[in-house]
Amino acid sequence: MNPDYSLLTRSEALALDGHFGVEQPARNVAGYPFGFNGSAGVWRRSAIEDPRVGGWQADTLCEDLDLAYRA
Repeated sequence: MNPDYSLLTRSEALALDGHFGVEQPARNVAGYPFGFNGSAGVWRRSAIEDPRVGGWQADTLCEDLDLAYRA
């Protein structure tokens, strides 16, 4: 991301910095759950295939977050 390219990229960089640098660490310290961001996430196959989780669902908009909530 190039935050200096335009107002849009600057706004997006600010939002992402706030999410990853403030919101997620604060939720962790407070003991609250936080969303799984799958852009660089890794799952064990056994965790995805666990019958209690229900496997990978391709009919949802955010497969990684959906799986994280069910796991």
